[in-house]
Amino acid sequence: MFLIQLIGIAAAFATQILLARLLGKEQYGVHVYVLSWMMILLLPAVFGMDTMVLRFYSSYVDSKKIAKVDGLVWFSRTTVFVTSLLSSLFAFGILFFLYFESRLTVNVAICFTIGLAALPLTAQMNLNTGFLRACRKPVFAAALVNPIRPVLVALFVFLAYVFMPKEMSARVSLAVYLLSTGIIVVIGARVLYLHRFEFHVHAANKEYEKKLWLGSALPLMLTSSFQMVMRQCDIIMIGYYLGLTQAGIYAVATRMVGLVAFGLNATNVVVAPMISVAYASHRTDDLKKSLRSSAATVLGLTIPLATILLLVGKWGLELFGEGFSSAYPALAILCGGQVVNALCGCVGYLLTMTGNERTTSWILFFTAILNIFLNAVLIPKWGMLGAAFATTTTMVVWNVWMMVVVWKRLQLNPTVLAWIFR
Repeated sequence: MFLIQLIGIAAAFATQILLARLLGKEQYGVHVYVLSWMMILLLPAVFGMDTMVLRFYSSYVDSKKIAKVDGLVWFSRTTVFVTSLLSSLFAFGILFFLYFESRLTVNVAICFTIGLAALPLTAQMNLNTGFLRACRKPVFAAALVNPIRPVLVALFVFLAYVFMPKEMSARVSLAVYLLSTGIIVVIGARVLYLHRFEFHVHAANKEYEKKLWLGSALPLMLTSSFQMVMRQCDIIMIGYYLGLTQAGIYAVATRMVGLVAFGLNATNVVVAPMISVAYASHRTDDLKKSLRSSAATVLGLTIPLATILLLVGKWGLELFGEGFSSAYPALAILCGGQVVNALCGCVGYLLTMTGNERTTSWILFFTAILNIFLNAVLIPKWGMLGAAFATTTTMVVWNVWMMVVVWKRLQLNPTVLAWIFR
């Protein structure tokens, strides 16, 4: 998993450099801005089903409730198809209104149209990833998103540049994103189809627990929504206050800072289904052991990565082109927030996988409001530095808040202290 995550980060990083170099700061800014909005719209499109299946699928398979497994697969697929289609249509309506009111240029409107066309496919891709992780295939699930998709994007963008260099723009890069996502969806669906026939026969009749699934999916969707708001709000608001070019430059810094959370992200992918199964079967010792192991891994990776990023971050930003190094002060501030995020452990997954998703939603709701407020106040005054301060502050707040809740309710310690003082 760590190897795949490392290759994926390298592939994604190289692809972003290629896009920034070929598109230029202005068109790259449009590309990033559209995808930032797509990540927000993706949340109602998926409707929390990707995390919900991660919670229930593993436990159903382990207890051999095949009828419920089949019902869960059919219900989640249908729900995501409907919600993603409705989300796209709603966003198209807003897009046309803004265009006819002359609030969007033709180029930006076309770019958003391409991005919205990719929304249903991206939603199915996320659902496939959730199922693959629940099927104990976290490595393959991670490989589909990173590095396979970035490699496809880089390949198709390079071919487009070779055959039509004068046409390179955000329209082309987003069309490539659409094509690559479609390919990933087909691959993921095929692997899941083969896996289900390999490990169990289909039930004669499907069993549904719609109330339970929807009751779990809604707070999970809200949780993901509030998290995504905190990830994308700074980029979107910089685009509003400072322009799309500045949004693209800042987005590069946020992507580079994501390297610091490499250990936490890779560990979460493996540990999340383990938490679900161990908690459902009341194996507390196994759960504590998993948390200690993940905490040790995160500690061993986070501090060196943060140190390296601070030392070579300015040089790394310069790889994207002229002007990108201006985001280094923001990168340094964001790096501190990611260190706190990583060292607090998998608090979010721990609450979600143990039936405390509603509490998680409320915590993230209040911190998302705080994030929006701080960005609105600080960006006009301090620009990218203000956005970095806002994001780092809210990241520290929600991590510490969740850590306290985990300790009080579950009597568990997911932080590095659990490993140091075991």
